[in-house]
Amino acid sequence: MELPKLTIPKPKLNPLSVLSKFKFQLTKVIGRLNISQTLFLIATLMLMFADDWTVACLPIMLALALEFWPKFVLLWHTLPGKGLLLFFYAIMANFTLDNAATVINEITGVSAAQLPYSHNFAILLYLPLWLIGFTIIALLLVQMILPFYLFIYLFICVVGIKTIWAESGKINQ
Repeated sequence: MELPKLTIPKPKLNPLSVLSKFKFQLTKVIGRLNISQTLFLIATLMLMFADDWTVACLPIMLALALEFWPKFVLLWHTLPGKGLLLFFYAIMANFTLDNAATVINEITGVSAAQLPYSHNFAILLYLPLWLIGFTIIALLLVQMILPFYLFIYLFICVVGIKTIWAESGKINQ
């Protein structure tokens, strides 16, 4: 006695159901991103579809600021950190003073010491630009130095040198 062959019908591929499943998965993945990761994703999409790369600068700067603000606060709550940050911003203020004096000298043809109100006004105008510029440069330098730091840290761990972070168990968290 021979058993009858059972044929299982192949499920028909519905493009709308596939699209809805993809949309559901995409929203699930995007929903798990934090704000800075979402801004990086937006910047990546802008870079892919825009002709000019400067369009993506604002989301990247916002994301970097959101990523490094807790590190900045942590650095500020230590005495050497306050000294480092104040030294950094003192250098920035010195550049601002020099730039404002140069602009006043170029416009009027006299020393900026002769026009203290104009010099102070120019300082107030240039200070935010220098502040933002120096901060962005510092964030970019930290981003470039961080992979080397991680490589050295992993090398130290492989060699067997115990560090403060590895001994306290913070590396496994």
